[in-house]
Amino acid sequence: MTMYFEKDASLQPLQGKTVAIIGYGSQGRAHANNLHESGIDVVVGVRKDGKSWKEASAAGLRVATPAEAAAQGDLIAILLPDMVQPAVFTKDILPNAKPGSSILFAHGFNIHFGQIKVPETMDVIMVAPKGPGDLVRRQFQEGKGVPSIVAVHQDASGEAFDRCLAYCHGVGGTRGGPIRILQELFGDSAVNTPGIYTDHQPAQSSFAFINILPFRAKAKDRVGTYRLGTWPGERRGAQVPEGFVEVTQLNQDTPVSEHFRLRDFLTHD
Repeated sequence: MTMYFEKDASLQPLQGKTVAIIGYGSQGRAHANNLHESGIDVVVGVRKDGKSWKEASAAGLRVATPAEAAAQGDLIAILLPDMVQPAVFTKDILPNAKPGSSILFAHGFNIHFGQIKVPETMDVIMVAPKGPGDLVRRQFQEGKGVPSIVAVHQDASGEAFDRCLAYCHGVGGTRGGPIRILQELFGDSAVNTPGIYTDHQPAQSSFAFINILPFRAKAKDRVGTYRLGTWPGERRGAQVPEGFVEVTQLNQDTPVSEHFRLRDFLTHD
């Protein structure tokens, strides 16, 4: 793995280009606003006149339908829930995307399992902040950053990694030190996630966990580990008092996260 920091990154690969953020939920809201404040031209693709349309407009962002946003984007970040991404990609993004545009995900589920097939003429990249969107936004506003995983699945342009790192830089990820890997499967779920219960303060504790990430290479698959973190505790903004049991009650960002809950590991030593 390779660590990258602010000194290693530049916004130049995205300057003069438009980033289309498809979705304005937990990650979409953070990425769109952070990129906008970094000086990148951003358009948010959401359902016309819906709640997210109004929220993004109120934040001073340009807003369009997903199809319209995809047509404008040189880089298209798909930040919708995993289960709706394939339909939106097929219906709205693929028919309207510019030739040679880059497709970015914050989660590798649909690529890894073949639910989304991106043409070989387009880059496929990932920037996965290792924290929920509200933390990504808050850290950016405080001049800090959430460490992120960056990856290139498909490099059609020859500039995929430069664009990937520039995007990560724009959302504040290089402040926390992104790590480059080949592919992440579940960044926000508890599947294959053994737990470690650690004490941080007297009479208080926080659940810490390790993400087990599949690294998918051309010739073979390998499994590696990344990160000892405290995301479940941070998700509530407080220490988790009951370890495994309490963590199963945490509100997750997506139904995929909800499905892979830590209850499956309660009987494990």
